[in-house]
Amino acid sequence: MLLLIVAAAVLSGAIAYSVFPWLRHFYTDAPLWVAQAPDSCDLHQSSCRVTVPGGWVELSLSPNPIELLTPLSVQVTTSGVSSAGVQVDFSSPDMYMGYNRPTLQATENHGEYVGATSLAICILETMTWEARVLLEQPDGVGAVSFFFTTTRRF
Repeated sequence: MLLLIVAAAVLSGAIAYSVFPWLRHFYTDAPLWVAQAPDSCDLHQSSCRVTVPGGWVELSLSPNPIELLTPLSVQVTTSGVSSAGVQVDFSSPDMYMGYNRPTLQATENHGEYVGATSLAICILETMTWEARVLLEQPDGVGAVSFFFTTTRRF
């Protein structure tokens, strides 16, 4: 009897998984889609634009060049991509640098979001950073990764 109940539960879960894919965002953190800025992108010089399903996403950080322990203005501009909310997750593939994910505020300009943050100092002289733009959409989250390096000056 117990085996029958377990089998029914597993079968029900499999059916729900396949029939209701829009429930995916309730049980996984996996993004709906992922894009990455090309290597030619240099956020120290200017904003970078990446093509995503349905449009594009652009990230700008200022002041330039990007410095550690300095207040940074963050701006994300989108076109063709609807978003109920935008966050930018700053992390490093080199080492854990703590949680740094500001939620950006929509401006009066359609598709424009702004916020502020700063980057922590590290024991490494040169640090690689990933600024991952997370766009909340009706079906889940889309993600765009932008990479840049910083150099500790003190």
